[in-house]
Amino acid sequence: GGGDPGLVIAECCPELSVTLVDRRAKRTDLLSRLVGRLGLTNRVEVVEADVALLPRRYPGRQWDVVTSRGFGSPAYTAAHAAGLLREGGCMLVSEPPDSNGDRWRIPEVESLGLVLQAVENGVARLVKRS
Repeated sequence: GGGDPGLVIAECCPELSVTLVDRRAKRTDLLSRLVGRLGLTNRVEVVEADVALLPRRYPGRQWDVVTSRGFGSPAYTAAHAAGLLREGGCMLVSEPPDSNGDRWRIPEVESLGLVLQAVENGVARLVKRS
């Protein structure tokens, strides 16, 4: 949602192509305007969709990195992210203050092939096993 982390990533990493996703038209309209103002239209795509529908909208497409502010429980967030990630891909999720990431070390997350690598600066980094 919102696309704020993706905009920062796109601005700081000009070598990347970025897809920003939000299910609300009001937010995707704002994101599209911001992408235009920042001159990022050639490498930033804005998509209005529920994350759960992305695999149907982009069959077979997978991303190297998926970012999230944690839109649900770890099991729910991981279930939606795992299908979007290529093997060896990375999921980055904002964590609550003082989190050590233990909430990601659960069977539901691990069964999806996601392994917690670290929690740094309030962001959990999980990698999809190959």
